[in-house]
Amino acid sequence: YFSRLYADNLRFCRAIHVVNSTDKERLIQSFSVDGEKVFFIPYGLNNEEFSEPKLISEGFKIFFAGRFSEQKGVDYLIALIDKLAVDPDFNCIKFIIAGTGPQEDLIIALAKRYSNIKYLGFISESEKMKELYQSADLAVVPSRWEMFPYNCLEPQAVGVPVIAFDIPGSRDIVIDGVTGWLIPLGDIPKFAEALIKLFHLKERDCSRFKSLKEIVWSNCIKRFSMDNIIRKWEVLFRRSYFTD
Repeated sequence: YFSRLYADNLRFCRAIHVVNSTDKERLIQSFSVDGEKVFFIPYGLNNEEFSEPKLISEGFKIFFAGRFSEQKGVDYLIALIDKLAVDPDFNCIKFIIAGTGPQEDLIIALAKRYSNIKYLGFISESEKMKELYQSADLAVVPSRWEMFPYNCLEPQAVGVPVIAFDIPGSRDIVIDGVTGWLIPLGDIPKFAEALIKLFHLKERDCSRFKSLKEIVWSNCIKRFSMDNIIRKWEVLFRRSYFTD
C-alpha cells in the first residue's frame, strides 16, 4: 500500500474496491485518492448460509474457528481461557475449537489442560461448520489483524453474537453492543468480562438472549446478504463505467 508506484497507479483507476472501511479511509487520507472512486463493498453470503437462530437451552458453548497463527491471536485465545479459568462459572462453559496451523501444538496442549475444551482439528465441510456455529452461543475472534474475517461473519449468519478485537474488518461486521462486542486490541480482562456478561444473560434471561440472537441474524441478512452486496456492485459499475 505504501509504495510510491502503487500510489501513483491508483490515481489512474476509475474505481477501487475495498472490503473494509479502514482501507477506504487510508486510500483517501494517505494517498489522496478521490473518495468518489473508492467503493467499500464487503464480502457477502449466499441465502443457504443463513439460518434462523437456534436457542440451545442448556449450557453455554463458545466456538473459535481459524488458522492457528499469530495473526489469528492464538496466544490471546489461550490467555483469555486462562483468565476465565479462575472464574467460578468457568466449568459451566464449553469451548469448541476448530482449525489448524503452525501453532496447533499450543491448542492441543490447551485442550489437554482443561477438560471443558474440545479440539476438533480442521473442518473442511462448510455444512459441518454451519452446524457447529448453530450449536454455539458465542463466537470469539481474537485476531490481531484482518481484511474481512469470515469467522466474524459466518456465526452472525445463524444468529450467534461475536466478541472480537476492535480492528479493521471485524469492526465492519460486529456492531458493538448490538450484534456483539468490540474490545480494544489485547485487552484480555475486558474480553473476559464481555464473555461472562453474555454467559449470565443466557443463564438469567433466556428470552432476552434469544432476542439478541434474532437481532444478530436479522442485521447480518440486511447488511451481508448476496442480494445486497450485488446491488452495491451495480452502483460501482454504473458510476465508473457508464458515466464520464
